[in-house]
Amino acid sequence: MKDIPVSETAVPDDRLTGLPWPKTWNGAYIFVVCHFVFWIVLLVCLREYCQ
Repeated sequence: MKDIPVSETAVPDDRLTGLPWPKTWNGAYIFVVCHFVFWIVLLVCLREYCQ
């Protein structure tokens, strides 16, 4: 019998990004949104504390 990793069979091909990480488009969207929120919070904090 051939052993197939669970991660390859659990996600359909149309949901894969082709990147090493994040594997799915949902993961890519979450990554982008989290980074956007991080930079906005950082800019607000720097503006408040550097004046």
